[in-house]
Amino acid sequence: MMYLLLLSLAWSAGEKVDASQARKAWKSFRACAKQRANESDLLRCANSELSEKLLPAEKAKLIQFLDQGISFSDIRECEENAPVQPMRPQPRESAYCMKLEGLKKESHGYVVFVKENGTAKIQTIKFKF
Repeated sequence: MMYLLLLSLAWSAGEKVDASQARKAWKSFRACAKQRANESDLLRCANSELSEKLLPAEKAKLIQFLDQGISFSDIRECEENAPVQPMRPQPRESAYCMKLEGLKKESHGYVVFVKENGTAKIQTIKFKF
């Protein structure tokens, strides 16, 4: 019985995040910006959408984007000629492109998602100013 559990965990660890799962996690993460007035609420909200494997400093950096008022567009499939391309995603990672909104200069980037316990989690947010 234990072998089957380990086997199913190993199988789900290699599973990619599909676009609908990624959009749901991304929408939830972006909505956390509404919690900026209360730091503990912001942290609780955003942490629930971030990968458990990230170090606290990495999580803090990603949450800082929301705290600074940086807003992001919806995610979409990355086009071949996108200004910022995902760098060599790992087999279990899924990357989707987005734009930064509300900045003086428009910027492009991408978000890398991983699946943890059957749920899409944000692993990385990369963008170029």
